[in-house]
Amino acid sequence: MKKKILLLCIISLVLFTGCVKKEKLTCTQEETITSPVNVKVESKSVINFEDGYAKSFTTNQVLIFEDEEEAKEYLKSFKEEDDYKINRDGSKVTFDYSKKVDKEEVKTEENTKEYIKKYLEENNYKCK
Repeated sequence: MKKKILLLCIISLVLFTGCVKKEKLTCTQEETITSPVNVKVESKSVINFEDGYAKSFTTNQVLIFEDEEEAKEYLKSFKEEDDYKINRDGSKVTFDYSKKVDKEEVKTEENTKEYIKKYLEENNYKCK
């Protein structure tokens, strides 16, 4: 009887927690853009994977302008939407974006960890 109860507990635990392999990829990038004004850009993206496919991601990007007026002028060209939030603190403009991947998009080649990491590294991100 004890063996049956133990077996039921193990099966329940596996069903409850699942057998999903979860991973996380964190990628960062720093660059300076000089046209039309000087802006330092610091980006960080965190992508969560389940069974090798991206399920969700968050991105934080900070743009650091030389002065507050340039930051205000840049901010005028954007409106806040549901997908991302924009904040300004002096000469810094911060974008925060997060998204869950739609079920239809999950199991595509472009949504694999290997593809995303390669793409980001080709665009000067450092991933770990």
